[in-house]
Amino acid sequence: MGTRKLDNLTLEEYIALEKESGQRFEYHNGYVVAMAGGTLIHGRLCSRVNYLLQRDLNSKACEVLNSEVKIFLSHSNSFVYPDGMAICDELQPTEDVEGAIINPVIIVEVFSESSEKYDRGQKFHKYRRLSSFQNYVLVAQDKMYVEVWYRPPGADLWRIDIYEGEEAQAHLQSVDIQLSLSELYSPVKEQLELAAKKAAEVEKS
Repeated sequence: MGTRKLDNLTLEEYIALEKESGQRFEYHNGYVVAMAGGTLIHGRLCSRVNYLLQRDLNSKACEVLNSEVKIFLSHSNSFVYPDGMAICDELQPTEDVEGAIINPVIIVEVFSESSEKYDRGQKFHKYRRLSSFQNYVLVAQDKMYVEVWYRPPGADLWRIDIYEGEEAQAHLQSVDIQLSLSELYSPVKEQLELAAKKAAEVEKS
């Protein structure tokens, strides 16, 4: 998340702000926060997870959308940007705001130390009110680690499965596919290994 915050904007002012500035903003019932640019690792992982999802979901008639598309959360009057999502039914856009949808089945967030609290907390709490939403996929930036949260259709309770390491295969229950952590992290493997090596050296010194 960025640091530029604006208060008490109407929905019309929010729409105009995004169009005029060319920036992405999240909207929370009048409160607006600019989306900051991500790190290289974040960008590569976002692209990779969306590519792998689309590749494996082609046969299931699901469409994967990236972070250019936002989700409208009517219960909190919010518009938020996930890092990725999949829709496995007819896509349902909002009527008044271009570039927003309301029916994701899978939502993906690639989290960092600074965004983890928001992605796990306030953002997930708002996502959970979406009736279509079944899988929440949290991808770590600093190690090979993925959490998959799952809520069966018609249920209220979520279960969590944790996957770690190069050999792990994360199961996305809503669409019955496996997400290989080896494939997911392959573009950034060397960067992660280098970062881990530097961290170990710092601990020894």
